[in-house]
Amino acid sequence: MLVIAVQVTILVVLYLIMLAYLGGPRLARWVQRVAPGLPDVLTFSLPWRRKRLQRDFSAILAVLLDAEVPEIEAVRLAAEATANRCMQRRARRVQTLLREGTPLPEAVRAMDDSGELHWRMSNALRRPGAFARSLAGWHEALDAKAFQLEQAAAQVATTALVLFNGLIVAGVVIGIFIALIQLINGATLW
Repeated sequence: MLVIAVQVTILVVLYLIMLAYLGGPRLARWVQRVAPGLPDVLTFSLPWRRKRLQRDFSAILAVLLDAEVPEIEAVRLAAEATANRCMQRRARRVQTLLREGTPLPEAVRAMDDSGELHWRMSNALRRPGAFARSLAGWHEALDAKAFQLEQAAAQVATTALVLFNGLIVAGVVIGIFIALIQLINGATLW
């Protein structure tokens, strides 16, 4: 009975994942209405999605700074372009720091936990008007790292499902052989 309950649970989880995949943006909008902010938090918690959000924010910020948009406005617009509330919340902290007079490279530390954006922005500011070109290599590296993390997660999930499936099959086979052994023992004693 426990094996059946585990299998049904796994099947339900797989169906929910399939539903989320097929539902796409419509399901995300519906969930956003029911539980505001939940899709953004889930998206931000996935490391590969976080890398892509950082890439998008940084790329748009660089283009806006190259176009000489004021820093506070550029940070706001770049965060809005990611369409993620977690990024927008962090951007509001950056805007507050910028209003207090903190230089942009120091203020963007609030956007990136690793500090890499701060370092990249410090170096990009050495060549004004060339932010997008200065950060292009880093954007490609972020995209490659996001792809690598996504593939690793897919491989781990697939491997775990195959191993679990093997355990289920092994349990069924052992159960059948135990029943057969008991039948044979019962037949010899009879």
